[in-house]
Amino acid sequence: MVAVAAVVGANDGAEREALLADIRASLDVAKRLNATRMTVVTGFMDPKLPVDIQTARVIDVMRRAGDIVAPSGAAMVMEPLNTRTNHPGVYMQTVSQGYAVARGANSPAVKVLADLYHEQIQSGNLIATLETCWSEIGYIQFGDNPGRNEPSTGEINFASIVKWLKAKRYTGVIGMEHGNSIAGRAGEDRLIAAYREIDAT
Repeated sequence: MVAVAAVVGANDGAEREALLADIRASLDVAKRLNATRMTVVTGFMDPKLPVDIQTARVIDVMRRAGDIVAPSGAAMVMEPLNTRTNHPGVYMQTVSQGYAVARGANSPAVKVLADLYHEQIQSGNLIATLETCWSEIGYIQFGDNPGRNEPSTGEINFASIVKWLKAKRYTGVIGMEHGNSIAGRAGEDRLIAAYREIDAT
């Protein structure tokens, strides 16, 4: 994961150069681990600058990052984060915003991480968003809302999402980006049962 606590869209280009340096270093680690996905968090907003200016700069730096990563065959997945519960002030807040940046970067090495917990809080309308942005989604994470625990503990209809993913013939990884609603072995058993339930659709 390349975590950025910077303002990548700001006037100071040094922060963008630092991001590229982090990506080069992370790529070496990804190669050693045979990883095909690298999560990138695109930093914070600059409240003094128009969002469109910041978007242009993020697209530019991600295009350059794509040139670094693409020869390896791996892909960076930019993670949109919700601002309503967990991450106020971040730049990338929705899957559709990530889609716009990925399309602008125009690289097979620049994709979007669809974390359904964050997307449900920020925007909802999950299946329609996945459908619209599908060409640029490189990785999916599950976590229910509220609570960020296993499927069936909150409001997200994961059975419908899994059915949709099967129809899409999705064969990629689904990250379990959540906790357990019950502690200990009982919670682990509940987690396994929850995934079996949604997979049985």
